[in-house]
Amino acid sequence: ARAAKRSRDFGDKPGRAEKRGKRQMTQAQEKTDTKDETSRDRVRRLFIHPLQGDGMRFKAGTAEADQRKRMDQMADDLGYMADGPLRNLMVCMRTKGEGSKGIFWPSRVSILKFANTAQPRAIEDIPGFKSWFAGAAGRAAQKVPGQLVAEYTFWCRNFHPPFDATHKHSIAMRAGELAQRAKHLNDRRAQGVALAVEDDAWLRRYNGRETMLRSWIERNGGDA
Repeated sequence: ARAAKRSRDFGDKPGRAEKRGKRQMTQAQEKTDTKDETSRDRVRRLFIHPLQGDGMRFKAGTAEADQRKRMDQMADDLGYMADGPLRNLMVCMRTKGEGSKGIFWPSRVSILKFANTAQPRAIEDIPGFKSWFAGAAGRAAQKVPGQLVAEYTFWCRNFHPPFDATHKHSIAMRAGELAQRAKHLNDRRAQGVALAVEDDAWLRRYNGRETMLRSWIERNGGDA
């Protein structure tokens, strides 16, 4: 009775303080349980296992080795996501299963599409992005005016490197346009001419990106 009175004195209904204490203990236990989990483990806990519990599975005949490989790839693909967006993605994918009954895992492309909607992936997190510029491709691009920034723009729009003649042609055309505009604006600035606000902002972005990309190359051997 005294405990109940003290609880009411502090604005709690009888039993509320006890429930809050249990909830805090549960949260503390969850922190302890997940403290040492890997990125893959976290994705399995928040995304894969709940969907499996709801009935999501692979089509009959899918080899176990292929299933494990797909699950590992899925965990790696979604590892960049924060807990909240990952949970939201899990809820979304409950109704996106394939097959007549909607119980089969969607394709990797479909999952990545919805994941990017739930939490867009930063370009710097895309596998191979920095290594592309820090490697041979970056060293070759820095020798052509505008090429580095043109390739950076291509990556940002497509999330993969240029790999065919059409891509390379469009990048070369874009590089020429960027280099010409940058040279024109840099020359005007050197002559003491005040640039329009939009031109000044564009030039700052261009020079900043080129400086960033060149620094990646320099940290990995420069022209070597």
